[in-house]
Amino acid sequence: MNQPYLKYMRSFAVAWSDLEFVQAVLAQLPSIEQIERELQGGDV
Repeated sequence: MNQPYLKYMRSFAVAWSDLEFVQAVLAQLPSIEQIERELQGGDV
C-alpha cells in the first residue's frame, strides 16, 4: 500500500473510532446474500 492510502486509512479510523456506532450502522446494511437475491429477482 502506498503512503497516501495509509494516511487516508488512519484518518478514517480516527474519525470513525466509535466502535458501537460503526457496528450499529453496519448491522443495518444488507448482507451480500441479500443483495444477490435482489439482483436475481427475488427469494432463492
